Amino acid sequence: MTWGKFIIAAWGVVLALSLMTSALPTSWWFQAGEVRVAAASAGDCPEMQFDREINRPFKAEWTVTIMARASYGWATYRTYRGANDYRPENQLPDRLDLCWWAWADPLHLPPGEYRVNTLWRIHPTQGRAREVRRTSNTFEVTPCFLPVEIVDRTPAKDTASTTDTKPAQSAIEIDIAGGHQLRIVGSYDPEALARLIRGLST
Repeated sequence: MTWGKFIIAAWGVVLALSLMTSALPTSWWFQAGEVRVAAASAGDCPEMQFDREINRPFKAEWTVTIMARASYGWATYRTYRGANDYRPENQLPDRLDLCWWAWADPLHLPPGEYRVNTLWRIHPTQGRAREVRRTSNTFEVTPCFLPVEIVDRTPAKDTASTTDTKPAQSAIEIDIAGGHQLRIVGSYDPEALARLIRGLST
């Protein structure tokens, strides 16, 4: 066999292997199960359930898109991207949550309804790229309420007469978890008070 024929035969083998690899299903490398996300309170990272099988090593880019329910349907809330080297010995964490899934901690999801779209773009060593897509269930993030106590105390009577008497002002005292106490006298903005309480609780 001449060198020319040998080179042509070698290229033929390479081409045949490439075509065979392109014909292989995605499950040859990766099998993705159902993505389940649990309900959570605002400030907590929702826990997840997911099963996968990495049958052979591969590299892949992933995109995690968190969708929020809007008045007209679903809208993109935030998108996260990354890339990983996947190997059969790789394992998911014992406590799988959305922070790990999106590789972002914390997420700070406001109260509302959400679902998660996940895309893996697999790049085999040979052949074309492949895509795997999964959409999670719809899950809810609920408001986080701190344990508070509103104390209504009757002010003590002052027997001493004064000529410059100021009108009495309403007051509330809030005991916040962690030993803090908040006293508000007079009028207040409920939204500003809620932000203050959240800040003191972190």
